[in-house]
Amino acid sequence: MTRARPDIPAPGTPEAKARRAPRHDLSTLSEDQLRRRELVLKFGLAAYGSRWQTPLAEALGRLRRQDTAPVQIAAWVSGARPVPARVIPELEILAIDAASDLADRLCRIRAWPGDPAPTTSLEKALSGFPPHEPGDPLEEIVMDDER
Repeated sequence: MTRARPDIPAPGTPEAKARRAPRHDLSTLSEDQLRRRELVLKFGLAAYGSRWQTPLAEALGRLRRQDTAPVQIAAWVSGARPVPARVIPELEILAIDAASDLADRLCRIRAWPGDPAPTTSLEKALSGFPPHEPGDPLEEIVMDDER
């Protein structure tokens, strides 16, 4: 079978992966800027899944009460723009919201037919899961609320 667009690499090939790689030089970012970028990447994936950039932009927009374009998040991810320091406290707030949402969904899943009663507290909902491990990159975001 011939490809309709031979100028675009086939999915899964090394050429396709290279085409998707960040085009910006991350070496221009400071250590702190790289750390903030990494926190955004890990938080976005953990909170919103593999297609996280648009949901994160929407959540930041709701929190700020102003539109945040997904292209802004993409610029942080690519390294074209550094992640502003003010974003980290915003991620802390979003982390609490995301954890609450995940706990609610977990309660609904555990309340599946045959389960005696839905669990209502976060602690009960998370019982049976391994404890949080110190050193986790998201620890700064998640653990600040507990301090």
